Amino acid sequence: MTRSLVLCLFVFSTPVFGQDTVVEGWQKKLESFYSSTPPVVVHLFFNQPMYARGDTAFFRAAFVTAEEMLPIKGSQILMLDLINHKGEITLHQEFRVKNGWDGNQVIIPADIAPGKYRVKAYCDWMRNFSYSLFFTGVIEIAGEHNVESVPAKVELEYFAEGGKLIGGLKNKVVVLSSPNAGKGTVTDEKGNYVTDFNIGNYGYGFFYITPENDKRYRAGLGQHVVNLAPAESDGVAILLTSNTEKNTMHRLILQASAQSLLRKESVYLLVSGHGAIYYSALVQFGDLEYVTVNVPTEELPPGLSLLTLLRNNGDVLVSRMLYTRKDNAIQLNISLLKPEAVTREEVKCSVSVHDKTGKPILSQMSVTVYNDDLFTETVTGNNKIQDYLWGTCNVAIDDSQPSPNSDSPEADLFLISQAWPWYTWKQLLTTPEEPRHFFEGYQHLNGRISGALSQDGVTDKTNLTFYLQSTDDVYEFEANQQGDFTGTLLFDFYDQEEIFYRAERYGKKLMNTSITLSEDKISYSAVAPGISTSKINPYFNYAGQKNLVTNSYQFFDRMNSDLITKKAGPNASMEDELWGAEFEIDLDDFTIFPTMQETVHEIIPWLQNRKHNGKDVLRMYLPDRKTNGEESPTFLIDGVLTDDSDYFLNLKPVNVDKIKLITKGDKLSKLSALGKNGLVLVETKIPGNAAKVSRNGSYFLAPGLTKPIAFSSALKSWQAKTNRVPRMQSTLFWNPNLATTLEGEASFSFLATDDTGQFRVIIEGLTFDGRPFRAEETFRVNFGKNSN
Repeated sequence: MTRSLVLCLFVFSTPVFGQDTVVEGWQKKLESFYSSTPPVVVHLFFNQPMYARGDTAFFRAAFVTAEEMLPIKGSQILMLDLINHKGEITLHQEFRVKNGWDGNQVIIPADIAPGKYRVKAYCDWMRNFSYSLFFTGVIEIAGEHNVESVPAKVELEYFAEGGKLIGGLKNKVVVLSSPNAGKGTVTDEKGNYVTDFNIGNYGYGFFYITPENDKRYRAGLGQHVVNLAPAESDGVAILLTSNTEKNTMHRLILQASAQSLLRKESVYLLVSGHGAIYYSALVQFGDLEYVTVNVPTEELPPGLSLLTLLRNNGDVLVSRMLYTRKDNAIQLNISLLKPEAVTREEVKCSVSVHDKTGKPILSQMSVTVYNDDLFTETVTGNNKIQDYLWGTCNVAIDDSQPSPNSDSPEADLFLISQAWPWYTWKQLLTTPEEPRHFFEGYQHLNGRISGALSQDGVTDKTNLTFYLQSTDDVYEFEANQQGDFTGTLLFDFYDQEEIFYRAERYGKKLMNTSITLSEDKISYSAVAPGISTSKINPYFNYAGQKNLVTNSYQFFDRMNSDLITKKAGPNASMEDELWGAEFEIDLDDFTIFPTMQETVHEIIPWLQNRKHNGKDVLRMYLPDRKTNGEESPTFLIDGVLTDDSDYFLNLKPVNVDKIKLITKGDKLSKLSALGKNGLVLVETKIPGNAAKVSRNGSYFLAPGLTKPIAFSSALKSWQAKTNRVPRMQSTLFWNPNLATTLEGEASFSFLATDDTGQFRVIIEGLTFDGRPFRAEETFRVNFGKNSN
C-alpha cells in the first residue's frame, strides 16, 4: 500500500504536452525535423501471386504518409527494382503515382531465370532514410517445378530491451537465430548455467537475466555462441508489457540500482511518433528501486511509436519501439450474387465498407480475382497492407529474415530488436543534416558530356540542346566545366527514349562528343537461392498451355485486316508543332533525278548544294536573316531527327515521297540551336526506314517512365469469332483503383472463362482517413452451359 502511494507521487504524467518547458522545447525540435523531413511509405499489391516468363504483372502502388497513411498529394515518381538472389537488379523501372494511389505493371522478361525475386519499391526521398524502409515483396517466376524458400541462416544475435544491459537489475534480452532453431542456454564466464531460451517460428526468443557488473555472459545455440556485452554499472533497465485489445494501458517498469546517481535526477519518459510527442511523464526514482508507469493508449495513435527515457540534457537512457493495438472499426463485406458459377457466365460482385455503427466510409481499393487452383504452392512474401504498415509505418526488415505480423507472439520481440527508423533524439537535438534526395514530380536528365575539351586543354561551359524523339520536346541545359549537367523535363516520356542532342561552345557545334547518363543504383544484399523441388508447378503448365492456344488460334486476327486505318505521316507531329512548312515538294509531281544532289539543285528552293574540298555541303537560305545558315540544316527523316547531311544526300530520289522546308525564324526558334540553320522534313517510301536513319553519334538512350496499360478481361477478337475457341485467363478481373460511393458501396462484374475450380477475390484498400483493410472471398466455377 505504501509503495503504491509513493509510486504515484514520483511519476507525473502529462498526456497533453506543453506543461513542461523542456518537453515543449523537444516538441518544437521534433516538429521542425518533420516539417523538413516528412516520412512516407510505399506498398504494392499484385494481381496474382506468381508469373511466367513473358507475363504482365499488374500491381497497385499506395504512396502514403508514414503515420496517418494519407495519400501523398500531386504527381510523384516511384521506382521499382526486381532483384535476384545474388542481389543483382534484374529489372529497374520508374512509374508515376497520382494522389498516392495508382496502378502500373511489370513486363516479365522472356529470358529471365525461374525462381523467387525480391521486389523493392521506393521514392527518391526515401533514400534519405534506411533502405530497409523500402517496400519489400516477393514474386515467383514459375519454372517446371515448385521452388521452396531457404530460411536465412542467422547464427545468433542478441538485443537488450531498451538498448543496454544494466548490472544488478532484471533485464530482458531478445535472441535472434534461424526460425525454429531450438533451445539455447546462457552461461557465465565459467560455464555455469544461468538460464535458457527457445527460438520461435520467426527466429526470435528471449530470456531474463540479472547480470553482475564483474561477470561476463554468453548465449549458446548449437554450434553458435555470442558473448554478451559487459553490463553497465549505472543506467535504467526497462520491462514493458504492451497493451492488448482488452487492455488500454502499456505497463512499464523502470529500474535503477541503489547506487545509481539517476535516483537523484528527474528524467523524462516520452512516447513520440511522426511529428508529435503523444505522452510525457516526469519520473523521479528517489529511494525506489523501480517505478511503474502506466501509459494510457487513448493518447497514442494505433501502430508504432518510439518510447524514450531521456535525461534533462537530452541524453538517451532507454529507447525502444512500442506497438499500440486499436480496433480500426472497419466492416468490410464482399458479396457474390451466387456462390458458384458456370464457365463463360458473368459473375457479379459487390463490396461495402462501413464502420461498426453502419455508417458508410469512403474508400479506395484494388481488386483482383484469380484462379486459386493454379497457386496452391505459391509464395506468401507479399505483405498484406495491414501487416506491412503495422498501422503507422514500415519497420526495418532484413531482406532475408521474415518479420512476424502484428498479432504474432513474437511481434514484441521483433520490435525490441529494431531501431526506430525515422530519427533518434540525439539526431533531433543536434543540427540536422540537409537531405540529399527529394520528392520527384518531374523526370530529370543527369549525366556528363565527354569529348568537349577545348583545343588548349581548358574546359569551358557547354550548351546542350536535347530533342526527345517521342514527344517532340526541346530542352536546353548547360554543362559545367567538368561536363556534368542536370535538368528537369516538363513532360513525361516513356520506355526507352531516343534523345538527339547538339553540343555547342561559343555558338559552334562541338564534334566527336558523347553523352553518358548518371547511374545511381542501389546495392542489395544476396540471399539464399530457392531450392527446386520435385513438385510440378501447376501455373507453369497452365501458362504453357495458354500460350499454345493463343498461338494456334491467332490466325482469326487476320479477319480484322480491314479495320486497319491509314496512319498520319511520320513527321506530322513536328509539322503541327511548328505550324506547318513553308515549302512542300511531292517528288511524284516531278521528273525523278538520279541523285539527291541533282534533286536539290533542280527542284528544292532555298536549299543549296555546293562542293567544298571535294565534299558535298548543304546550306539553307533563311529569309528572315537574308543569308544562308552557317552549317548544314537539321533533318527530320521519317520521324527521326539527324544532322547527317550525307545520309540525306545518299537517299535515292525514287525512294523519297515528300520534302518540306521550314525556314522562318519564329518557327525555327522553337527548336533552339537545333533549328538555327533550318529544318528539312523528309518522308520516304522505304518500309521501316526510321530504324535505318543515321544517328551520326548525336543520339543516346534514356530510360523513361513505365506507362500504365489497361488490364483487359474482354475477349480478344479471335476468341469472339467462334465459341469453339478455348478461353483461358489466370486473372479474371483486375482493377487497381475501385472507389466506394457515398453509401460505402462498390460493384464490379467479370466473365468466367473455360477454367474451372476455385477462384479467389482479394480486396485491399485504404479509407479516406487512412485506415487499411483487406478481405478475401472464394467461389467456384463449374463446367456447364451459361443460362444467360
